[in-house]
Amino acid sequence: MATKSETTAPAISYPLLCMIVCSLLGGLITGAAFQVIVWWPLPISVAPYFEDTLFMSGFSWGAVSGAIIGFVLGFATDEAHFDDVSYE
Repeated sequence: MATKSETTAPAISYPLLCMIVCSLLGGLITGAAFQVIVWWPLPISVAPYFEDTLFMSGFSWGAVSGAIIGFVLGFATDEAHFDDVSYE
């Protein structure tokens, strides 16, 4: 006879995991983009305003927006809070 397998809750929820990953990726990409502006300034850029901390300023902007977008995407695609009643 087959034993009933018990599922345990994950250590970190899917929305929080997605928020962390998107925050780090968004911060790295935006920080790198802020740093590139020093060598390739096309229009009026952020270089005059954030001269000393270009990468960290870009990282903070990207991390905040990536965290918000990542949490929303993680919550919308998480199956833990949706009930599947189509096969009952």
